[in-house]
Amino acid sequence: MQGCFFLSWRRVFLGLFFILLFSYKAIVLAGNFSANNDEFYLRGRILDIKEIQRDPAEEDAFLDSNADSEKSKSQLLKVETEDRKIVEVENELRGSVLDVNPKKGDLISIYATRTEEGVKYFLQDFWRLYHLLFWFFLFFVSVLLLGGKSGLKALLSLSLSLLLIFFVLVPLVLKGKNAILVAIVISFFVTLISTLLILGFSRKSYAAILGTFGGATFASITSWLAGNMCKINGLGTEDARIFAVNFPEINFENIFFAGIMIGSLGAVMDTAVSISSGLWEVKKSNKKILFFDIYKSGMNIGKDILGSMLNTLIFAYVGASFSLVLLLSNSKVGILETLNYGFISEEIIRSIAGSFGLLLSIPLTSIFSAYFFSRE
Repeated sequence: MQGCFFLSWRRVFLGLFFILLFSYKAIVLAGNFSANNDEFYLRGRILDIKEIQRDPAEEDAFLDSNADSEKSKSQLLKVETEDRKIVEVENELRGSVLDVNPKKGDLISIYATRTEEGVKYFLQDFWRLYHLLFWFFLFFVSVLLLGGKSGLKALLSLSLSLLLIFFVLVPLVLKGKNAILVAIVISFFVTLISTLLILGFSRKSYAAILGTFGGATFASITSWLAGNMCKINGLGTEDARIFAVNFPEINFENIFFAGIMIGSLGAVMDTAVSISSGLWEVKKSNKKILFFDIYKSGMNIGKDILGSMLNTLIFAYVGASFSLVLLLSNSKVGILETLNYGFISEEIIRSIAGSFGLLLSIPLTSIFSAYFFSRE
């Protein structure tokens, strides 16, 4: 039995190695380009950096209102690309916080364009994906070592959920399908897959699934009601407006409401699984426990979970927009006017709707658990 255990883990790590190797190769090959392309991207490592003097006649055209003329300068980077070519990459520094200040040895992303004079290369940003891949690998291994089979199930659940979101939800929404209906269907399958993988096929799984799906659906309904009442159009943020310019035919209100449902799913699922698992242990300890007693125990467990989970949900939203919070705190606009901004109202509705979904998941999971567990 022990030999089989180590054999299975060898297979897991061998599979992980090939997955990461394939990911690395895919990232490298993603930078390859066709000779017919006039614009493309590639990556490389900086070998040397030279400061260059700009033509004074071009100085006014180079500087903008946010640039510092005393600190502005240009650099010529000697870079070795991943296909072993040596190219010269231009990097313009405007003396602002948005400048990319590379050092010798840094990996960078390069934007290239073909002109009549030849190919010109410009620094786009630092290249971070290799480092991100390392941290992903470290996280993956840590979950496997600490969680064992449960950790493996959790990672598999996360992977399948992400596949559903990026390869089913996103394409369907971009094709013009109703974002709310698609989000409801995807949320159901994400809940089903995640819960069954983690808890297995059992009565506590069924209770958690129904409690999670009910809470997440209620969060979406709440956001729809509040959004229509507050005249929310889903275009409160800059990225939403950029998206609207490129896809004007898509209903952005529905995208906003669908995003709330997807966003609240994790916290709601965590609460439902915790209550269902706790009540299952209560049932195992007292096999004669009645429906009402199970329900009452579930509500007591839910009340203890509620405070911490609400903090988790609210702080997640605040943390994601912390720069905005700091900006508004330094604003001279009154608090009432600030709260009335569209993008602020969207964040408030997102927080309230998610909290409502979390709140409803407690009695729903308790009721379904009591129903399933009280039956022989």
